[in-house]
Amino acid sequence: MPTSYQYTARVHTARGSIPDKTANIEQDTSKILSDLYNLINFIKDDQFLNSLIGEIQVSADKEITLIPRIGKQEIILGEVEKLDYRFRNLKAFYRKVLPEKAWYYYKSINLKFEDQIVATTKICTIVGRQNEHGKIDILGLGKTHSDGVSRGVVTNIDKTVNAIREAINQASTKSDVVIKVANIGIAGQHIKSLQHRGIIVRNNPDEEINQNDINRLVNDMYKLVMQPGEEIIHVIPQEFIVDSEHGIKDPIGMAGVRLEGNFHIITGQVTAAKNLYRCVQKSGRQV
Repeated sequence: MPTSYQYTARVHTARGSIPDKTANIEQDTSKILSDLYNLINFIKDDQFLNSLIGEIQVSADKEITLIPRIGKQEIILGEVEKLDYRFRNLKAFYRKVLPEKAWYYYKSINLKFEDQIVATTKICTIVGRQNEHGKIDILGLGKTHSDGVSRGVVTNIDKTVNAIREAINQASTKSDVVIKVANIGIAGQHIKSLQHRGIIVRNNPDEEINQNDINRLVNDMYKLVMQPGEEIIHVIPQEFIVDSEHGIKDPIGMAGVRLEGNFHIITGQVTAAKNLYRCVQKSGRQV
């Protein structure tokens, strides 16, 4: 480590709790320092980890948390063991989620579990207004920790309501807009998707296909039988087929007897969706 003010060094910082009330203080302290030494050397020898990790924290119960240089999140390591396995999982996690999510998306990434990584997210509120070009201008943004939500499922109503209310208030203050109605996005491990094709035979083929015909197709998708406890959340048209003619995006105005549609169907747990709706309503907003 340089001692002259003319030099600088990029070093890892470790801070936290060292036992001070134990009969085995020297042994416990030595164990922590040894673990930290091994962990720091492991990180230094890995180009990706060395550029990622900026700080190491030690809790009172001797669990270790890593703080990245970018992104307001924490990586919960727990004990220093199976480093190859844990960091290999971490890299796989980043490779999978970074193309879709930003560094700031997750609040914490938990590596303590043997066969999985648990990442928790934030509750985010965005206020926008459609401009003359049909695009959305962002007017305000609010973010809070989602302590009452785990894997997209509400686990604590009061905490979730408070977090939603705080995020909405932040966005409302920044945008100077009073938010009375909210559109909510549902995510989590309980969300699934499937592909399905629907078909109707029109009674009056001489008449043009209209919105009512499309509505009949979509409504039929909502009647599909789901697993117990699941419901259909969204039905998204992918393409329409008129009398075996494929690749039609908008069949309105066309003539035809047989109208088909390929749909992307999003499903989720009934209770998970209802609890989320209830939390938003308890925050004082309509859904």
